[in-house]
This record gives sequence, C-alpha cells and structure tokens, in this order.
Amino acid sequence: MRRLMRSFSRAAAAAAMLLLMAGCGRGRFDDIGISAVELRQAPKLEFLRARVGMRFLEVRFEIENRAKEPLVLIALDFALRDSAGKLYPYSAQVLDMGQPRGEVKVQVPPGARLAGSIVFQIPDSAQPAELIYRQSEAGGLATKLSP
Repeated sequence: MRRLMRSFSRAAAAAAMLLLMAGCGRGRFDDIGISAVELRQAPKLEFLRARVGMRFLEVRFEIENRAKEPLVLIALDFALRDSAGKLYPYSAQVLDMGQPRGEVKVQVPPGARLAGSIVFQIPDSAQPAELIYRQSEAGGLATKLSP
C-alpha cells in the first residue's frame, strides 16, 4: 500500500509540474496555422494506381508560419483521420506547394502563408474527417475536412 501511495504521489507531482510548465511557455503549434480549403478525388498520379478498394484523395490546404524562423515541411508531417478515427499517412510523397519537381522539402518563410496539397490513399468507404499536421503521441495540429 505504501508503494502504491508513493507512486501515486510521484505521478500527481509530475502531472502538476506538467500543468505548470504548460502554462508558462508557448505551445508547440502556437506559431502555425493550417486550414483545409478543398477535398477532392486526386487527379491521376504518374506511375501510381490505387489498390483495389482504395482511392487517392487530394486535400488542398493553406499553412501559415507566424514564427520568426522558416518552417520546413515534408510529406511525412501530414496524416488524414477518417470519421471512424483511423489514421492514414501521406501517399507516395505527393506534397505539392509549388516546389520544383522532385524536391521533397518545402520551406515556409517567417510570416508567410502558402497553399498546397497532399494526397492520401484511403478505402473507398472511408469518410475523411481531419487533416493532421505533425501527428504524434503528444498531439498534432488538426483541421476539419468537409466533403
């Protein structure tokens, strides 16, 4: 029982410390804004075909960098969540933000807002719900999708 109480006390102290730290600083996504602009069937992709029962879906979005330093984006930064809660990663590194063909990184300058699109392969029956930037155990920045 004492061991349980000690571990509970440590957990409570750690939780209180996290709450204090969260209130003292800026959040990880405070300087980034993202909004979904359009959701549509992706145009035919060169050399790629969707698997049976799947489709390519293109999400057009705008991302704003309110930080004082450039924001570097790659396709791995994005995921799509369907209405059932299932996550889908980007497909085939198709992130288009006006960068030269073959360039996988995009730099959003400080104070800039850039439009772009990313493609996901999802089941035909899936209902897209959110575009997520930097999905992780610690959270992520999500924007609702409307069909």
